[in-house]
Amino acid sequence: LSVFRYIETFYNPERLHQTLDYLSPNQFEADHAPASAA
Repeated sequence: LSVFRYIETFYNPERLHQTLDYLSPNQFEADHAPASAA
């Protein structure tokens, strides 16, 4: 439980990151992920 709590408080997928040009990790991944072949 303590590991889960640490991850949930330290890694916030909505927090903006300076190294990601002030995007959230989720937004950065969505913008830079290659389009999957259909």
